Amino acid sequence: MRCTWLSGLLAGFLGTSPVWAEAPLSPLEGLLIPVSASSPNPATVPLGELPDRLPDFTPPRPVPSAPVPPRTDDSLPKVDLPPLIAPPNRASTPAAPAGPPTSRLPGGIGDYNPSYSYLPDYIPPSPRRTVQCACDATGRIWVDLSYFYGTTKADDLPGLIGTGDAVQRSGLLSSIVGQELGSNDFRSGFQLHGGMWLNQCETVGLEGALILMEGDRTDETFASAGGPDLRLPFVIPGTQGWGNWLFAGDDRYAGTLTLQREIDLIGAEANYRQNLICGKPLRLDFLAGYRYFRVGESLTLMGQRVSLGDQPDLPSGSAASFLDRFTTRNNFHGGQIGLNSVFAWRDFRFDVTGKIAFGVNHDLLTVNGEREILTPTGGLVKLPGGIYSASNSLGSSHGIDFAVLPEINCKFGYQITDHIQAYLGYNFLYLNNIKRPGAQIELASIPPTLGTDSGIYPPQNAHRDVTQDFWLQGITLGMEFRY
Repeated sequence: MRCTWLSGLLAGFLGTSPVWAEAPLSPLEGLLIPVSASSPNPATVPLGELPDRLPDFTPPRPVPSAPVPPRTDDSLPKVDLPPLIAPPNRASTPAAPAGPPTSRLPGGIGDYNPSYSYLPDYIPPSPRRTVQCACDATGRIWVDLSYFYGTTKADDLPGLIGTGDAVQRSGLLSSIVGQELGSNDFRSGFQLHGGMWLNQCETVGLEGALILMEGDRTDETFASAGGPDLRLPFVIPGTQGWGNWLFAGDDRYAGTLTLQREIDLIGAEANYRQNLICGKPLRLDFLAGYRYFRVGESLTLMGQRVSLGDQPDLPSGSAASFLDRFTTRNNFHGGQIGLNSVFAWRDFRFDVTGKIAFGVNHDLLTVNGEREILTPTGGLVKLPGGIYSASNSLGSSHGIDFAVLPEINCKFGYQITDHIQAYLGYNFLYLNNIKRPGAQIELASIPPTLGTDSGIYPPQNAHRDVTQDFWLQGITLGMEFRY
């Protein structure tokens, strides 16, 4: 095989025509070396005649140069540098539109590289962000747990129990028990609030909250072994004047009266959150969503008495008891709007949230009552209806009313770490047009001559359809976690 293509390429480069010596090809001999046509005696040089090694090469010694004198400021060239431009202010720079990243920083805008040093005036966005935003990064997810200690508005009850002595026999009660039962009773509860931002700039998000109050029960019991008197008020038929009925005392009856009240509360909400103003030190968000709140209450009046002698309505040795129970359940459903503002200064935060919900309240009223008579012979007689619950009014009734539920929440917090905040706050909530058990009791007419079949005669009118307002207020102590 002849390397004709290689000879042609070399000849084209040297501008000559190559001549190849004819020789047989072998591993050690016949290595062809191209020579120019103008060169004398072109021949083939066998590989074995090449020298075994190249002659030693000694590099030249460097010639030392004279030292270079140091340059002074006068010897430096004069160059007019452009003026320094301050880095942009992130708080006043609008958020960059969504799109492909630019090359403002190495690796793309917003990418944080720990191997670079940044000017103090410019702090790159969080490593979780890929765009520059107007709002500071506070955490995409947050959870808020707080302890609540507060009170509710007392149920406005009519005077149900009178105590006293001589003045009661003239038809006037010296003291009324029940008008402010349960007022100023403080109870504990818990609030859980959490949410998450749906975008990297933390301007659109969802949140939810739950409030739970422990069930509260208030009891007041009054007893008489024959004196002082325990009396129940009533309206004198035809005159609308007040009278009272002797239940225990006057050395004729021994007995006890117990007034019991229970209440339980629960609430929940879910909101859409949209940022309106984002700057330093103020942030303002708009809230819109759904609100649920439930108020459950019950009022129970119980009494037992024993005749201390033969009485017109209760023979000697007989005993009588009664029970009246009024239970209400109010379930509010509505849509709400609100605003949340946060003022931050160093590690302190002042948070104010105001909301108002418009909707309907579904109420349920249940009336229960019964009487029991124990005769001297041991016989037991049970009759429907009690003192204020007539037999024809027992059962349940439903209603729907338009209602408004405003709420305000204030918190003063301190940022312990980048992810934890502790705070102390105040809550106030109001709800109108709900049914409460005390307002459903009407002191109806009781006949002057009580029936001898039971010694207790139910009134003609048991309850009425009346709505009231309700409020809840208290202080909160909690922790907020953000990530």
